[in-house]
Amino acid sequence: MYYPPESPQEQRLKQIPQESFKLIVQIVFGLALEQVVPCNLATRRVPPSKLKHIFGQARHNLDDLVRQFGSELKAFEAIQEATEAVVRNRGLTGIFETSVKVGTQKITVRGKVIEGVVKIGTAFKP
Repeated sequence: MYYPPESPQEQRLKQIPQESFKLIVQIVFGLALEQVVPCNLATRRVPPSKLKHIFGQARHNLDDLVRQFGSELKAFEAIQEATEAVVRNRGLTGIFETSVKVGTQKITVRGKVIEGVVKIGTAFKP
């Protein structure tokens, strides 16, 4: 699997301890600590194979979503964010299938929650 080299900003973010990162998010975005998703955003990467699987199949019907967000990566990040919110709000655990609103579209997402982290397996527009 190919991962693009880290930018200097990503390298600096990885040096921030998790608790400090949560505090920064709280100060900058005004979120309470319990609203902060416990993950290290600096190390989250989307494998190119995941983007190809989700967006490279015409039957997934996601071309409009990619156009709306400007790129496959930005569309995936929007799907991820919406899915994390639904998982949190509904208390989903383990393997799931759910519908999320991403931009102006309703997307079906399948995946699993592992140790509180949402892992998207696939996404498509029915």
